[in-house]
Amino acid sequence: MSGYLLVVEQENSTRMRLQEILQNSGFVTKAASSGDEGLRLSFSDDKPSLIILEWQMPVLTGLEILTLLKLNERSKAIPVIMVGGEQQWEEQARKAGAYSFLTKPIASNTLLLNIRGALGLV
Repeated sequence: MSGYLLVVEQENSTRMRLQEILQNSGFVTKAASSGDEGLRLSFSDDKPSLIILEWQMPVLTGLEILTLLKLNERSKAIPVIMVGGEQQWEEQARKAGAYSFLTKPIASNTLLLNIRGALGLV
């Protein structure tokens, strides 16, 4: 796999924990603490191979960010794994184009299985 995995999460401790899990599993990561920053990275020439996106983001919600990603030619093919605190959001996330939805707290093995599935590594 070329590229990197992008973690878009406003909470610093969660963002760092997700990056640690990914890096310990051999993935290269970048992180964004806001939706604007996540979109900028996703629309760039050096776009991510996969995005892990928090549902409850300030300013733009995770669902709004996902919608913008899927409407843009540069980012619409990037798989997105949404994460959040409420299982009830899964259907909306999938309808908007998310590969999967994981409820917090996220088990590292569940996260890694979803990432490998989304990237076709299983």
